[in-house]
Amino acid sequence: METFALKGYLFIMIFYTGADIFSLLFGKLAEANIAVYCRHDTDTFTALAVKELDKSLRRKKITQKEYEFKKNSFIFTDNLTDLSDCNIIIETISENLEEKRHILAELDKITDKTCLITSNTSTLNLSLLFNGISNPERCMGLHFFYPVKLSEYAEINLLSETTENSIKKAKQLMADCGKKVILFSGKYNMYLNQILNAAVCTAIYIKENNQISVEETDKLLSDCFSFGGIFGILDSIGLKLIANSSDCFSIERISSISSYGKSVMNNWIASGCPTEPNCFLDFMKENDKSSFSAVDKDYVNASMIASILNEMINAAEECDCNFADLTNAVQDIIGLSDTPSNYKKKYGLANLRAALSDLYEKSGFEFFMPSPENLWCKYYTAGR
Repeated sequence: METFALKGYLFIMIFYTGADIFSLLFGKLAEANIAVYCRHDTDTFTALAVKELDKSLRRKKITQKEYEFKKNSFIFTDNLTDLSDCNIIIETISENLEEKRHILAELDKITDKTCLITSNTSTLNLSLLFNGISNPERCMGLHFFYPVKLSEYAEINLLSETTENSIKKAKQLMADCGKKVILFSGKYNMYLNQILNAAVCTAIYIKENNQISVEETDKLLSDCFSFGGIFGILDSIGLKLIANSSDCFSIERISSISSYGKSVMNNWIASGCPTEPNCFLDFMKENDKSSFSAVDKDYVNASMIASILNEMINAAEECDCNFADLTNAVQDIIGLSDTPSNYKKKYGLANLRAALSDLYEKSGFEFFMPSPENLWCKYYTAGR
């Protein structure tokens, strides 16, 4: 793989994912210089980074020589021109198209035309986002998932102009950070976020259709997910970001369930639920008055798993990606507790498809429309 000089760059307005991305790059890239632009509190963030370095030195995780280098390898600045020598940009501000376009345009003016320009956007149209940027062949989406240090995969989302050389640079950066990558383009850009949103909205549908609480829904679905529950993912990301992300989805079948989920989430927001991360579960515990009804746990789990497996079949038939990579990435990002073939073995093909057909008949959502049985057999054979 081609190598390149990594000066590094992380642009943030101290958004929670942005801070985690800095921590990942700072910890993994031993020889990188990282410039961090933020509009305020530069001294505070500098002190926090030095404090972490001091802790690593005391615990003998790094040598004195490494400590001295790392201490001088980064800068938090409120002066955008300090980033003029950077050769990689990772933009991570909040999901506002005009704000992102403005800052990327300013960076385009001061950086070299070979500088790789990427955005951590999880929802926005990349053609609109990078419109007007010179040399768009060096632009792409580079989406990290939360929690940044624990998730195994990152998405590389491509423009039609993105060149293979730019992709190689992004892949090398992610490999150096210990991340596996999966590439998407066109309407499948941000696909992992789209299927994650669909899984959350499916859980919302199961909750609402069975008239059970968020807490009970997570308990019922505990066999599906290896950590935190599906509503725990919603809680960690934040209600507003999950609800609004569906506005930019390009896959119509996913939009069918996501639009439904958004309407329910907007009702929760209207009832006073905070939209920030790590607030949803506490609010629902106090305010969700849904009763604890008797629900068939195996049926509920089969319904959730069937919807996810069915969607991956649809994606595999339409987009150009390796199916093994796709299933591994989805399992990592959604937190599935087992492999697709084992789910098929556990619940049985007939039961999975029956649960899916029932969801489709009751809801009418295209997302639940079962794929042909032969495709299920094609993709979910033993060991896959």
